[in-house]
Amino acid sequence: MTYLAPRQGIFAAIVLASLTLHLLFFVISAERGINAQNQQVVNHSVAALSQELVAPLAAYDRVSMSVIAEPYTNEQAVGYIGIYDSQGRILVPLGEASDGYRTEQIIATGDQVLGKVAVQAKPISRAQILSDNWVFLLSVIGLHIILWLVYGYVARPTAELKRQIAQRVRTDLLNKGLLSEQQPAKVEAAEPEQSPSQASDDEQDDELQIDDSSDETTLSAAYTVQLSYDDPRHLLATVSIDTKAAYLALCDQLFDKACQALLELPLFAGVETANKKTFDDSGVSITLHAKEPTAKTATAAALLSKLLVMVNEVVYQKHREIRRFALPVKAVCSDADSAEIAKLISLNRKEQLLIILPEAGRNQVSTYMSLSALKQPRSTHERDAREIVSVTNATTERLKIACDKVLLFEDNA
Repeated sequence: MTYLAPRQGIFAAIVLASLTLHLLFFVISAERGINAQNQQVVNHSVAALSQELVAPLAAYDRVSMSVIAEPYTNEQAVGYIGIYDSQGRILVPLGEASDGYRTEQIIATGDQVLGKVAVQAKPISRAQILSDNWVFLLSVIGLHIILWLVYGYVARPTAELKRQIAQRVRTDLLNKGLLSEQQPAKVEAAEPEQSPSQASDDEQDDELQIDDSSDETTLSAAYTVQLSYDDPRHLLATVSIDTKAAYLALCDQLFDKACQALLELPLFAGVETANKKTFDDSGVSITLHAKEPTAKTATAAALLSKLLVMVNEVVYQKHREIRRFALPVKAVCSDADSAEIAKLISLNRKEQLLIILPEAGRNQVSTYMSLSALKQPRSTHERDAREIVSVTNATTERLKIACDKVLLFEDNA
């Protein structure tokens, strides 16, 4: 698998900032250079015009003044020329006045002031600077793109670095209790040669194991449903002993009724319970296994989790109405081997109901409900966890029937 360079997005932002600064400094530098050049041209033009306009200005010959000044307006740097009389009245305006650099010089003959001439530079256009230097700008943009591509290729993690990252992640997961040490399935070692009689005995053992494989598969198809109190303020530890005992007894009674009501449905024929525990401060758990190959154990475990949450919501709301102690619960359904990891995930997540099943179990459950992956999973096991998005109409009806059996068998308030 090919991995991207680390923090490639941040490096792209740095490259973009560098490109922006390059363009900005280039424009500022070019603008300063053009401004200095324009000032030189304007100063030279006003000095030359002040000498050439003495005679026509003394005679108030506007035509001659226009003819003399017009060639200066053809200068690329000159934007405006104004010739004024001694009273400051404009005689000959050429070009358009703007905010560019402007200089003036008085025209006099002897002690008599005839008037003045003003020359103004054209305003500097930054857009024009960019358009005049498009080759340089494209080369700078191309250089920055090449730098980003080279970084993305050179900075990719090596095989050794990927191995170190994987080892570090595995160590962190082990320290957090989200991953358990597993013994290797097979140990590759040199085996001593066997005699023909020993080989035949081994073949017979293998046949016996193959004959029993179907039964082992059936028994190993076990799923665990766990409930825990959603009690971040530890209210359960603050109530009296009698109130706590009565509440735990009620929860245990409802839990047994929910299991019985669900497994009585024809859909779950062949599903049996085992390892049922009573409610305590940490909650309760129960394991479902299949006594028949066709039993829908995974579906039963998922729907039992959903049913228990439904029953608890009704009881919790009713207790709050009459101002009696009650707590909401969180449920998690998983295969029996992953029960401990599933409980840790349920305690660390805010979701009320989680389904953590292997692919075969998820495929079976998906026939009766829609599942969605968790947002922002923090571990490999959390990536396998799912939330229930919706259930089919038939499944909703089954849950309603089971919930009514649990809540209406007697007054549980």
